[in-house]
Amino acid sequence: MKIRKICLDLDDTLIPNTYKYHGPILRCAMIVVRALGHRSVYPPELLKIQMEIDLGLVNEKGFSTDRFPLSWVLTYERLAGLAGVPIDPKVVERLRSVASEFQRGPFRMFPGAKRALRRLAKEGRELHVITAGDETLQWRKIDEAGIASYVDSVHVTPMKKKDILASIVKDRPQEGAMVGDSKKSDILPAIELGMAAIWLPSETWSFVNADIDETKYHRIKAVTELPDLIRKLETA
Repeated sequence: MKIRKICLDLDDTLIPNTYKYHGPILRCAMIVVRALGHRSVYPPELLKIQMEIDLGLVNEKGFSTDRFPLSWVLTYERLAGLAGVPIDPKVVERLRSVASEFQRGPFRMFPGAKRALRRLAKEGRELHVITAGDETLQWRKIDEAGIASYVDSVHVTPMKKKDILASIVKDRPQEGAMVGDSKKSDILPAIELGMAAIWLPSETWSFVNADIDETKYHRIKAVTELPDLIRKLETA
């Protein structure tokens, strides 16, 4: 069975993304520690609290650009309240500013990604990018990385991708594949629709995790491995 339609995630699949949060996380943690002084909690506990707050905001904020900065403000306010330290508006402003730096470019595709996309296109396959997040930011990433010129369509959704996947493969899901780093957002919906699911692991946040039988999906280390895997799946 020929795989005619290949859907690809954007962040940490076609372009590196999660590392852009690393610097802001460390810097925001230091801002909170300095603001609380000797009343600050142990750094791992601080980061744990921030992650819990950030994950809790997903239902309210989705993948909006203000969710991550807000999580740091709420972390500071919670810890300041527990420590009996007055909340400093300047600290709040600083946290919002530093935490927003994950939006800064440049945004470039992973080495070899363009070559892989060209190869897949030459083999007569449709390529579709499906990315979840803030529409303005995601389109800026796509434009800066020049991705639109390599694919047949680009779809930006606030969170869930399943409906878009279904609209692309229609009544022939067996001829479609989904490639992404999120088991929850990429792999699980593809499996549920009857598509080939291809997982590209990345160092990212726990929100993307899902408990899935490993026999139900395939695994690659980089998108450069995708053309060979697709051919292998077709001949299996």
